[in-house]
Amino acid sequence: MLALSTNLYFYRLYPVAYVFWILGAFSMIILQIALMFLTFVGVRVRLEHINPVWFLGTTGLLLIPGSGIAILSSGEINSFHLFIFNFAFGTGFFLYLSLLAIWLYRFILHEPLKASRIPLFWINMGPIGAALTSLLTFFHLYPEYMGVSLFFAHLFFGFGAWWFVMSVLVTLYYIKRIHFTYRSVWWSFTFPVGQYLVGILYLNTFSNYQSLSLFSLLLYPILIFLWFINVILTLKSIIKKGSSQVPG
Repeated sequence: MLALSTNLYFYRLYPVAYVFWILGAFSMIILQIALMFLTFVGVRVRLEHINPVWFLGTTGLLLIPGSGIAILSSGEINSFHLFIFNFAFGTGFFLYLSLLAIWLYRFILHEPLKASRIPLFWINMGPIGAALTSLLTFFHLYPEYMGVSLFFAHLFFGFGAWWFVMSVLVTLYYIKRIHFTYRSVWWSFTFPVGQYLVGILYLNTFSNYQSLSLFSLLLYPILIFLWFINVILTLKSIIKKGSSQVPG
């Protein structure tokens, strides 16, 4: 709903975009509170259960300010909206750091991810890209804090670039040693890279230097390639399943 709200905004469907943003924001907040509450009071979560899917909730929270400010630019941003922005970004930011520490601990000291879950390794670029976009969008309202925002944005960019390199290396390492079978989880290759690329492009409007532009140009064909491969394999999988269900 948050992603659709941004698309609806660009089509100038402002009232509908606002409804989608409100529904998406509250759904994301409620779901993340419920998830963490059940995790805190439950006893079933073990270290081997920790994987990058846990970052999806923080990505949604970090998306709320970035998408909301764009939509609300056509109307009035009041104290209620600012409260949602602060709550979502603060919660998403610190939950991301906490879960990242647990994830790194699990990946370094516990058994590696199963081969079928390696595409999930790329998910970490999602919250990084969402944080980049929200930081620069949110603090654009407060020019006096823009310097601080750019400082943290560059930290996220640098860490995202490092994680991109690690994701490529880890994926290539597994490709050389095992046979990959297509699963829908392969779409994890696309959305995080796209989210991170959007953040880089937005950062480049504030810190325009050539290396940053070249890096974004590097990501573009990679994203298109990953998206194209997933579309082809998804359609192939759907056709194969459909034909197998047809009586002979």
